[in-house]
Amino acid sequence: SHLTWSNVDCTVCLKVTNEIFSILQGLQTEMADKEMISLVELEIRIRAVQNSIPSLLVLQSSEICARHWDSIMKLSTKPSILSEQISFKDLIDMNLHEIHEDIFKISERAA
Repeated sequence: SHLTWSNVDCTVCLKVTNEIFSILQGLQTEMADKEMISLVELEIRIRAVQNSIPSLLVLQSSEICARHWDSIMKLSTKPSILSEQISFKDLIDMNLHEIHEDIFKISERAA
C-alpha cells in the first residue's frame, strides 16, 4: 500500500525508530564481523529516518504552502512536487535531514 506523508504520525515514528535503534545497539555484541556490516547499514538507514522526522513534522504544518515547498525543493538533492500522493518513503529518500535547518527557517517565515 501507499502511505502518504500527510497520514504519518511522526511522533510514533520517532518512538519506534528509537526503540529499534536501542535493540540494534544491543545486538552488536552478539554479531560476527560479517553480520555487523549489514547492521551498520541498517543503523544508517534508521538514523536517516529518525533525523528526517523533525522536518516531516514541519512539512505537515498547515502554514506550509506550495511556494514554501518549492523553496525547500530547490535545496533538496532529490526534489519532488508537492502532492497528496507523495509517499512517506519519497520524503525519506529526499534526505531532508541534510537540509533540516533550512526547512525550519522556511517554516518560520511561513508562520
